[in-house]
Amino acid sequence: MRNHYLLRALSHTPEIARRILDHVDLRRYDEALDPDRFTLRQAMAHLADWEPIMLDRLHACAERRPTIEAFDESARCVEHGYDDTDPKEQVQVWAQRRKATLAYLGSLTEDDWAGETTHPERGAMSAYDWAGTLLAHDVYHVEQFARYLPDDQPVGTW
Repeated sequence: MRNHYLLRALSHTPEIARRILDHVDLRRYDEALDPDRFTLRQAMAHLADWEPIMLDRLHACAERRPTIEAFDESARCVEHGYDDTDPKEQVQVWAQRRKATLAYLGSLTEDDWAGETTHPERGAMSAYDWAGTLLAHDVYHVEQFARYLPDDQPVGTW
């Protein structure tokens, strides 16, 4: 295993998001806090939708597939009906899909971790690079979700 802490962190982010979601007023799910980012509802659906894409990218590295496809996240939001989803259901879907990603990552050999594929916009990336990108993507959205918490919500009362 390349990095125990990386896999542990990846195992926790869906649960952290779920715990934040439990403290967000549902009337805020469709509130855009930033015009360049998804709403909470859309972001949760995005994470659930994106997990199999990231898993496929990890497979591409081990299989030494030369290139992978880039996706338009905004277009997927519309095509996959993110606005019509239930964030509490989507966080469960994300958590289930993450288990498959973690099982796959746990099975990789050192050679698999080093395998690369080429993203049309990011260039050559190894499985290790993709796993780190996945965690960074999680944190990007978990930080976003935390911004929906009430100002008087002490973190320790979760």
